[in-house]
Amino acid sequence: MEHDHSTGSSAKRLKELQKRLPQSEAGLYLVGKKYLRVEQQPDGEPTYVSEQKNVVTSFLLPKRYGNLGYLAHSSLAGSYFAAMSVGDEVILLPEQGEYLRFRVTSIYRYRALQPRNPRSNFINLQTNQLCSAGDVFRQVYMGDEHVVLQTCIEKGDILAWGRLFVFAESVERGERMVDSAHA
Repeated sequence: MEHDHSTGSSAKRLKELQKRLPQSEAGLYLVGKKYLRVEQQPDGEPTYVSEQKNVVTSFLLPKRYGNLGYLAHSSLAGSYFAAMSVGDEVILLPEQGEYLRFRVTSIYRYRALQPRNPRSNFINLQTNQLCSAGDVFRQVYMGDEHVVLQTCIEKGDILAWGRLFVFAESVERGERMVDSAHA
């Protein structure tokens, strides 16, 4: 992932990316696997994750950087994230406007050194590199237009032992077809 560090052009690029985001999302289709309903994360509650089956939470913070993130518990909708592979497709269905299609290009796994602390330091399980929570956020949620599916990695009886991030890059935008008989 390349990051543009020039202040003027990066601010302009961010505004353009933010304009492309849907106002609200209705659903997330993990192609060939599962359709999941999207619930909006309440303002001021960045650690909120839905407790409902087949529901993902739209993570507000990445939207500030022009990207989309979806959170789910590993025992609920997050179990579908864990079954994703590079090459799989994800389609975001907004309530109105264009659908967005993404293809999984990377999957990142991190061990949390303090599993219950959202600001824990992490160890990248692919590189064994120690990373701060801020480093992980920047790597996963910033950069060119993409979507991230995030869930916890369970190990033994530790439910939040680590974090799984499924990274998918934009492939297509298109008009959502609406059935006029049901509109």
